[in-house]
Amino acid sequence: MGISIASLQFMLRGIQASRHSSMIFGQPNHLKRDAYLACLHAADGYDVWQTQLDADARTSYTCRSYTGHGQSIIDRLAVSRRGTLTATCLVPRDFIPATDHRPVLARIALSVPTHLAGHSPHLASSYSPPPYPPRFRYPKKTDTAKFQAFAQRVDDAVAGERLADQPAPPPRPQRPTTPHIRAILLEIHHINQLIAALRQGYLQRLVGRHAWVTPYLRGFQAQPGHYNASAIVLSVTFVTGPDGIKAQTINYFTELFRRAPRAPSLKPWLDAPSVRSIRSRVADHPFSWPQILTLQDLRFLLRKGNPRPAPGPDLWEKWCVRTLSDSSLSLVLDLVNYEITTSTFPECVKPTLLSTIFKRGPRTDLTNYRGITCSNLLKNLPFAWLNHLLSPYLTAQQILPQTQIATQPGVQARDLTSFLSQVEVFSHRHKRPLYLLRRDQRKGFDRLEPEGFYDAVRAYGLPASLIDLDRAAQDEVPYQVKTVHGLTRRFIVSGVTQQGDRSPP
Repeated sequence: MGISIASLQFMLRGIQASRHSSMIFGQPNHLKRDAYLACLHAADGYDVWQTQLDADARTSYTCRSYTGHGQSIIDRLAVSRRGTLTATCLVPRDFIPATDHRPVLARIALSVPTHLAGHSPHLASSYSPPPYPPRFRYPKKTDTAKFQAFAQRVDDAVAGERLADQPAPPPRPQRPTTPHIRAILLEIHHINQLIAALRQGYLQRLVGRHAWVTPYLRGFQAQPGHYNASAIVLSVTFVTGPDGIKAQTINYFTELFRRAPRAPSLKPWLDAPSVRSIRSRVADHPFSWPQILTLQDLRFLLRKGNPRPAPGPDLWEKWCVRTLSDSSLSLVLDLVNYEITTSTFPECVKPTLLSTIFKRGPRTDLTNYRGITCSNLLKNLPFAWLNHLLSPYLTAQQILPQTQIATQPGVQARDLTSFLSQVEVFSHRHKRPLYLLRRDQRKGFDRLEPEGFYDAVRAYGLPASLIDLDRAAQDEVPYQVKTVHGLTRRFIVSGVTQQGDRSPP
């Protein structure tokens, strides 16, 4: 390109000399800087940092003093004006040991050479794009006729299928039909109970409670040992390849969502005086559930909130369903009312997509990722209707404590953060130390158990059908995780309140 090897060597010597002098004297050497700029001008080059208008030494520093107070950008990046289309640079936050410098990441786009004028550069992709289904494009305000055209096409398709004339298939049995399968499931249930008792330390209580435990333990002790100690596997293991990444992602989220049954324990807070007073108010003004939706209620729910949320595996866009006519929307209404009245979710409604979000730490460690789920619209609508009815009821009966932020009408999390910032300013101004107790809930929704919601329903005297609806939505849910190499295979998760899933009350 436009800068020769000798010029680059001269610039590097100048940069190293400038760096050495600035570290000794604590101030930039103007002679070296002028020589560096003169060399760039003579070689027809420029410094990439000069094009970074948002570069700030407080955040984009490349070197920091030993005390941590002095920060400067002394590691430079020079490119030629000839043949360079664009050039940018940034400073990653990755920790590099045994140095006080930070790495500089540069992105340089080269222009097409003159002898290849008219050709466009082709970059070979190392992997094919992920096979995610595309979303429907939301029409513009000037294309409102497309909504009516879409609704008319759906009406014609519904009329052509003649759905009302098709017989309903008989329901499949929920329990195994053969005695052999039931015996196998009973054995698996007993083994899982023994494993949970060993892990949680209540094996002796389990022996005294059930007669089948003692024969199991005797049979286990009579078996010869087949355990062989294997080599210790290092925790730092890098997995490459599409299949390996997908398999490791499934294993991580399967272990993250695994739930072991807890031993029965006393819960005296469920019979506290405040809970008893709430129970009496609920008995005087009971909450009615289930309540079926009308067509107007369903349209209200579809107009409420984000009109274009990320769809689930069925690709049902909320705005598409909202556009349907009354005759077509009545089919969706019947499906939602069936789920509400029977507390049943068909298997075709339960599949869920899980998108990974990065939190903190190294990006190559799966433990630094969490999951946001995208459920089907038919699974979310019953809980949206329940929240619409239950939220004002909880406020009217004073069930939610006044200090609670979540699900509290008119209260935002920023109110608490604003108050804490004012307290911090007061403490700093008056030089008075303050101590705050904060509960560290690791992994957030990934650690919540639905039994807490069930205990609250029972303690407050709310309808037990709320528990049935929530359990039906959480039982045997097929999950698929989005990765850079596409969707993983399905794995089953039960009893998990996952962030982004149907909104729990």
